[in-house]
Amino acid sequence: MPKQMFLNIKEDKRQRFLDAAMSEFTSKSFEQVSVNSIIKKVGISRGSFYTYFDDLESLFNYLFQSVKEERFKYAKTQIFFL
Repeated sequence: MPKQMFLNIKEDKRQRFLDAAMSEFTSKSFEQVSVNSIIKKVGISRGSFYTYFDDLESLFNYLFQSVKEERFKYAKTQIFFL
């Protein structure tokens, strides 16, 4: 899960970070994803990454949970239309 520092950054920066991470995790296997590839896309330092998340696994889990919640909300809206 994210650290508090991640939740405190501006929404646009947070979204750029998440978009870059999602792009990496959806285009490569977990073993091929690296902190370096994410921070290069976002333009942040390695230290910033670790002030946001403990490691790649915690970032992956956060992304997975977020997508799961979005899909569940969408599914609920579709069920009400049936």
